[in-house]
Amino acid sequence: MNMIVAFCKNRGIGIGNTLPWHIQHELKYFKHLTSSNGNDCIIMGKNTWLSLPKKPLPKRTNIILSNSLKKNILPKNTLLFNNKENLIKYVTEKKHTSWIIGGEKIYNSFISSNELENIYVTFINENYNCDTFFPKIPKKFKCIEKSSYKMSNNIFYRFEIYKKFRNMR
Repeated sequence: MNMIVAFCKNRGIGIGNTLPWHIQHELKYFKHLTSSNGNDCIIMGKNTWLSLPKKPLPKRTNIILSNSLKKNILPKNTLLFNNKENLIKYVTEKKHTSWIIGGEKIYNSFISSNELENIYVTFINENYNCDTFFPKIPKKFKCIEKSSYKMSNNIFYRFEIYKKFRNMR
């Protein structure tokens, strides 16, 4: 499983169920990574699902982990799980390339998961007022790639990739 996130200096990821920044290149990067393998699925919580302007996101299976959403209100090609273990079993059996896309509760739930292998970060080199945050990346993950800083809308950002190493604690 992979995790993908954009966060700022204070690890903030959102405010009021929206992104506090708009970086077109980052959105294209997200779309490319999460939809280019042909068998991709994106895993999200209820609030992330509700925040999407267009539902479901195309060219990937949309999976929601929630105890409060009702299946009968979801569009086709969208799956609902109320149990993390059943969700992991499903994506493993289907051999999906899985992308955990948020929000805060989902990131916290999966950050220490044995199935998580890679974390793709867009680091935004600014401070933003946020009410949701990304957890600290565990020490067993090491940064294996960092892009140079880019700028969009006067915002400096870079892409980072963290890989889990089995013998790290």
